[in-house]
Amino acid sequence: MKEGSISSDGLSNQSFRSQVSKSGKHSSAMSQGVYVYKSKEYQPLKGVYYYKGVPGNYSHRFIDSKGELKVTSYTINSLGFRSSPFTPQKGKDITRIILTGGSSVMGLENLDDQTLSSFLMNSLKSRYPVKNFEVINAGFLGYSSNDILTLVKHELTKY
Repeated sequence: MKEGSISSDGLSNQSFRSQVSKSGKHSSAMSQGVYVYKSKEYQPLKGVYYYKGVPGNYSHRFIDSKGELKVTSYTINSLGFRSSPFTPQKGKDITRIILTGGSSVMGLENLDDQTLSSFLMNSLKSRYPVKNFEVINAGFLGYSSNDILTLVKHELTKY
């Protein structure tokens, strides 16, 4: 399986374990049925390319640091982000925070309620109960600083 593509070939847990053991890799690129993305679908300007997630619910299988097979599930919203649904037009009484980054921000090996964006949202709600916040997880697997800058310049500034 090449970097940046995800297989949904239905390998059994044992086959998955064997594949990972043979390769020596424990990366998300070895997972299956996990993160589907589209490139060139999101082209705000000709010649500017970046990818985002395809909306839906996914499972991620990986081998943890103890060598145990783990499975997590996560959601990609209608705008291609690993966040709760939101509208591009922010409401007047809402403070919107957008987290950008790579896989550590995306939190692929975490459940939806265990990501950095979720922890931040819960902390803000607890500390400021009368305010309305939206925390958007704009983290993507393999994003470089240049990818983040492109996303910010051509899409996130509209939110």
